[in-house]
Amino acid sequence: MNTSSKLLETLLNEDGGAWQVINAGVGNYNTSQEVAYFLNEGYRYAPDVVVLNYFINDAEPTPTRKSHPLLGWSYAYVYLKGRLDILGREAFGGKSWADYYLGLYAPGQPGWARAAESIEKLAAYCRKNNIPLIIANYPELHDFKNYLFTGVGTKIKTIAQRVGANFIDLLGAVAGQTEPTLWVSPSDPHPNGHANKFFAEALLPAVRKAEAGR
Repeated sequence: MNTSSKLLETLLNEDGGAWQVINAGVGNYNTSQEVAYFLNEGYRYAPDVVVLNYFINDAEPTPTRKSHPLLGWSYAYVYLKGRLDILGREAFGGKSWADYYLGLYAPGQPGWARAAESIEKLAAYCRKNNIPLIIANYPELHDFKNYLFTGVGTKIKTIAQRVGANFIDLLGAVAGQTEPTLWVSPSDPHPNGHANKFFAEALLPAVRKAEAGR
């Protein structure tokens, strides 16, 4: 269970409730893989509320073992590949990380098309089974004053509205903070416990409202 999930569970149970937050996330899964896991296995937990966490790289195409056999089996290989990619961009002037992320949403990109289709499938399942669906858009934590990914959030919000899901943009939960205070480390801008506290607190009323409205 990651920090955000554990904090959310704690907050939900502060008034004596009996909530259990199940973190079904898998490292390096994109939205298509996450939805496939839920529809094949995760639904067995009979959730009262489903929260789909979305980040800008969730529109990446699903990797195949044909590209390299270790991609499907080794976290160390995936990490090393990512580090080498960053070094290559810095040393040889490749696409910046921001350009790479934005490029995932260019017209005709298959990863984004699959992500959108997967969200629709998940929403259809939730509607059929009377399960509230929340789509939480997690922000990129480098630069809030010159935030580059507002358009991505708009795309996700549009899909959420179309499929009848609740949408929450978590950028507002941390926008007033100093960016490096939210990072795991200077070289790893993933959200740390401080950032996840803000995210959990922002998700809390949305989850309670969704469950109450069933």
